[in-house]
Amino acid sequence: MVGKYWDSQKKKEILANELANISAIESKMNLIASQLDSFTILPERYRTIHAVDSIGSYFVNKRVDSLKEGINLYEDELLKYQQLHQNNQMIFQNSQMIFQNNQMIYQNNKMLRAQSITNTLLLFKR
Repeated sequence: MVGKYWDSQKKKEILANELANISAIESKMNLIASQLDSFTILPERYRTIHAVDSIGSYFVNKRVDSLKEGINLYEDELLKYQQLHQNNQMIFQNSQMIFQNNQMIYQNNKMLRAQSITNTLLLFKR
């Protein structure tokens, strides 16, 4: 029982130390981020890894000559990606509807066959 209590106390101490370390690192990161804000030429909206990587690759691949062109090309590609994503969602929904319609057709055909058999049996019953 004493061992479990000691383990619990030790875990609490380690957790407290780690939380203090995390807090210190977080403070340093916030300071660095605020310093970078004063040096960067990118608008805040484009300060993401994806945006920076994309715009940087446009310059490296000689697709753009200015930051303004890079941002416009990034926005254009982002819009095309969103449209492609929406189209893919619509295609998926349409395929689901087609699948459900095919299931309904199958069920309706089964009911028609059963109805036809019932009608035929009723004809002979008379």
